[in-house]
Order: sequence, then structure tokens, then C-alpha cells
Amino acid sequence: MKTTFLKQCILSATFIACLSTAHAQSTYTKRSANQYMNVIDDSSVNPPQTIINYHDGQKQYDIKMEGDKVIEMYVDHKKVPADSFYLYNGIISKIKAQIKQDKLQAEEDMKQAQLDMIQAKKDQEQAMEDMKQAELDKIQAQKDMQQAAIDEKQAYADKVQADKDHQQALLDNKQAMADMVQAKKDMQQAELDKKQAEEDRALVKSLINDLVKERIIPDEQSLSNLTLNNDEFTINGKKQSEELHNKYKAKFLRKPGYSISYGGYTSGFGIYIKDYNKKQ
Repeated sequence: MKTTFLKQCILSATFIACLSTAHAQSTYTKRSANQYMNVIDDSSVNPPQTIINYHDGQKQYDIKMEGDKVIEMYVDHKKVPADSFYLYNGIISKIKAQIKQDKLQAEEDMKQAQLDMIQAKKDQEQAMEDMKQAELDKIQAQKDMQQAAIDEKQAYADKVQADKDHQQALLDNKQAMADMVQAKKDMQQAELDKKQAEEDRALVKSLINDLVKERIIPDEQSLSNLTLNNDEFTINGKKQSEELHNKYKAKFLRKPGYSISYGGYTSGFGIYIKDYNKKQ
């Protein structure tokens, strides 16, 4: 990439604008209350390059690296001569360490997501086995009733004993029917819970889409946490205007006292989603 072209990209929108023509292979962004870091791995060039945009709350650093070596650097949009890179060894080491830590965490999160999917599949298989067992129990209950009738005929000579056997069979049948009713209620409740969860996730998805559409956030991945209730509307920890709060409250809160929380903690009744992109 030519130096003049790179300078134009920085003046217009830093290194990020350049990447529209660099065919970046992977990108991730990390934000906190007063810091920002965007990392783009570009394997379309040889050797592969990494472009980093980092703001530590005071200064803006734009760095291009090949492997572990810094080949170009800007501080507050001013180019740093190569022979002065060593003056920024501290901040460069800090950025490298943070990138390494974030990538390791991303790998751990992916492994955990895979384990969660495996566990969910096991839970589903177990639920199917439980349903099969319930059907076997129902058949067994019917067999018990038949056996009770046989016992009643067999114990005709001993009427007292036969009556006791008959009463026990009725009790067993009643319990079996109660178990069947309860099992049906549990299945119905599970379906309702599943449907409600899907509706909740769809509502939060719609809310996030509106935030992106109205350019309140640049994209879905940039949203780390959100709280919307009668009292407040915060995005990534930042309180939103009263006008925006009233608009989104009217559209997305189902009833007074309702709350929507994404990526954070909520109390009371409403929707709580830890991470929309991760299977709950």
C-alpha cells in the first residue's frame, strides 16, 4: 500500500477506511468507558499485515505491523519516523499483550460455546428418553389395572382381600392419570417458555436493529450492554437522551415496570439476555 494512499485514508477515516480496499480477513473491536481498540488481520497481502487503531483515553494510535514488527505508526494522526518507534515500546507492548489476551479469550469462548451445544444436545436426548419412559409407565399402569382385575376374580373367595386389591388398583390408576396430566402440563409449559424466549430474543434483535438503523451504534457487534426500563435507557454504559428513551420505551416496553437488559444484570420482571450471539 503506497504511503500517499495511506495518509489519505488516515485523514478521512483512519486505517479503517483503507480496509475497504485491503480485503481484511478478520476484524474485532473492543471498547470500554474511555478506551477503544480495533484490530484487523489482513492476509490478502504478503506478508500478512495487522492494522491496529487504539485510543487509550488520551491519544490515538494507528499502527501497521508485519508479524510482530511495527512497520508504520501514527500518533494523533501524525506519522512517527521509524527510528522513533522505540519511544512507544511501552504502549506497543501493552497493545500486543491485550490483542493476545483477547484472542485467547475468544478461543476459550468458542470452546465453551461448543461444549454448551454438546450439553444442549444431551439434554434434548435425555428429554426424549424421559418421554419414552413416561409412555412405558403409562403402559405399565394399564397392565397394573388389568392385573388388578385378574386379582379381583382370583380373590373372589376372599372378598375382603379382593376389595383391598381393587381399591389399590384404583389408587394406582388415579396416580398414573395424575402423572400423565402433570407430564402434559410440563410439556405445555416448556413449549410456552420456549416460545416466550424466542419472542424475547426477537424483540431484543428488533431493538438492536433499530439502534443500528438509526446509527446510534455502528453495528450489532459494537453493543456490549444495554438497559431499557421506565427509569433509564443506557447503551454500553452511556445514558441516552430523554427523547430517545421515551421513543424506545414506547416501542419496546410491553407494560409499566417492564425491563430489557442485554449483556448486564436486571431485576424485576422483563427480558434478560446475557449475550445475544451466544446460545442461552
